[in-house]
Amino acid sequence: MQSFTATYTEDAYIISNQYSEEIGKLKIVNDNEIRFSSLDENYQFKLSKNKVEVLKNEKKIDDFERSKPFMNFKSNISNFKIRGISSWEGGTKLVDENNKFLVKLNNKSAWIDKGIYEFKTFTEVKPHQLALMLHLHIQGSKVKTIVGIALSTVIGAIFFNLLK
Repeated sequence: MQSFTATYTEDAYIISNQYSEEIGKLKIVNDNEIRFSSLDENYQFKLSKNKVEVLKNEKKIDDFERSKPFMNFKSNISNFKIRGISSWEGGTKLVDENNKFLVKLNNKSAWIDKGIYEFKTFTEVKPHQLALMLHLHIQGSKVKTIVGIALSTVIGAIFFNLLK
């Protein structure tokens, strides 16, 4: 098993291996375009509502689709799925066609997002796969936070009215 860490800096997430060697940099350009550079390779993740296209040096190498909101992404080219986005059930996971864990990703701090994320890999994976997982995990965590605040507000209002 290998460990990787992603840490947010001023304008990007730096992904490093267990020896603190940088393996890549993830930069969010806007909501629809994310860039990842690793050594001399450049990747782009082009996002739409339910689809992610993965480009390597301007050439499409993979694409993932989500059939329903808040569900897993499944590759249309490789045999990978990205599950558990938003950490509801123990973090974001990259799995194969048999649902075998290849990578698990979690925030270092379960309660407060400090911009530090930890990966545990159970097989060899490509750096861009870690970067894509990280971006989807961050997006899902934002949605989870919004849903949590909305539910807390509604539940608080209900209790306030019941106690009147």
